[in-house]
Amino acid sequence: MSVAYVLFDLDDTLYPAGAGLMQAISARITRYVASYFGISLQNADTLRRVYHRRFGSAVHRLVTHHRIDREELLTFAHDVDVESYLHPDAELDCLLGCIQSRKAIFTNAPRVYVQRVLRALGIASHFAHVFDYEFGDFLGKPDPAVYRMVQGALKAPRGSLVMVDDAARNLAPAHALGWKTIWVTQSQNDAEAQKDYVVHDLSQIAEVFQQLGVMDATHRGMAEHRLAGCAWARKTEKVS
Repeated sequence: MSVAYVLFDLDDTLYPAGAGLMQAISARITRYVASYFGISLQNADTLRRVYHRRFGSAVHRLVTHHRIDREELLTFAHDVDVESYLHPDAELDCLLGCIQSRKAIFTNAPRVYVQRVLRALGIASHFAHVFDYEFGDFLGKPDPAVYRMVQGALKAPRGSLVMVDDAARNLAPAHALGWKTIWVTQSQNDAEAQKDYVVHDLSQIAEVFQQLGVMDATHRGMAEHRLAGCAWARKTEKVS
């Protein structure tokens, strides 16, 4: 079955985890929690990490378990200077332009922040849909209900979707629904992830898309004027 949509996670997937943006946001969540509960930053950070590790979204659990104001927390957490961490990425722009299937963002981030990140990277024009935190009724990944909502919104058969994410736990519900899954990770231990493919950075993902038939030799020829500027294109010449 052909690939109708490729769904990309946003943070630490479309840009390197080492950029520091997510660390800045996590630090602001910790500051908010410390102030709200009147506890130390160390204890607040421990609470945030526990919720994130167990449930995939610290924000969702803080809101539902402790009646924290969701909008206030999200606004405070994402009040960062995105442009100081991210810059236009010509190679990423090229890669996205050479993927023949339609593309969408699937993230736990709020809508306004998503648009800021896409603009900072210079890639907003590539995405036909953005499935953000608001879209999923603030449930967030990895709640299986959100994945079903996304699939329903796209009106796509289960075998025609591909998901790219840096969090292994976020791929499990997609895999259960029959989506193809690509794990972007620096980990050398991939036993924990329910995934079809593993890559260590987006430069390697071109080979996966070739295998999936969305960027084969014919398509690459059609997009030659874009590929000429892509460093990863030279790395994958032997594949085509």
